[in-house]
Amino acid sequence: MADGEKFLELEQFTKASKAFKKALEANPSDWRIWFGYAKAGGDYDEDGDCDPLSAFKTALKLADDAEKEIIFTEMRKNHVLNDFVDEYLTQLRPNEWRNWFNVAVRCYGRTFREKLTKAFTLADQSGKNEIINYLINRTDKLNQFKYDEDAADCLISLMPDDWRTWFVKAKRIVLTTCFVKDVKAAKPLCATAFESAFMMADALGEAEIIKYLSGPEKNSSAGVLYKVARKSVKKAQKLKSR
Repeated sequence: MADGEKFLELEQFTKASKAFKKALEANPSDWRIWFGYAKAGGDYDEDGDCDPLSAFKTALKLADDAEKEIIFTEMRKNHVLNDFVDEYLTQLRPNEWRNWFNVAVRCYGRTFREKLTKAFTLADQSGKNEIINYLINRTDKLNQFKYDEDAADCLISLMPDDWRTWFVKAKRIVLTTCFVKDVKAAKPLCATAFESAFMMADALGEAEIIKYLSGPEKNSSAGVLYKVARKSVKKAQKLKSR
């Protein structure tokens, strides 16, 4: 076991795995050995693949509650096992919103929306605010277009009456259309998103939307949508002034 820990520190995972496997032959009921074996990557087959998850699960079965907390804390620091932690925790502690949230952020598409919705449903108000802020920050980035579209759609479903969610959706429509060039299909979506955002916004929100639409138009596709957006915002201004 000491040899295994030494090889882990040196990041010599194959040697560490062999050392922990040898230690298990002498003491197969020690959770610490199974956990070290898991951190080392488990056993390697002929193709060089390994299965640390099975060793991790065995360590958890043998550990008491306090020892489980040690395992979870250490696993988050380990690049081999970190991806398994939250998925397992959703099974072990299904009523804790953060477990579902931590799984969701590594997903996309329907799985992302399902797990994030689960997290939002379980969260208290502080947790809900954290989730919403995460989604807004994620969709404001200029990369990972598909993931960001999933986040924008999720925002709308979770907070349909929040102007920020519609504003985020509107900006994503403008940005992604610049690349896919489907301007005709984007026009009505863009108009609806900007109008909805402006109708729900407070004074500060209105100012932020107007400032965004007064910015530079990077290409012809964006220019077309900016005109559509400005028209929809003017319509919303008239409706709100009545």
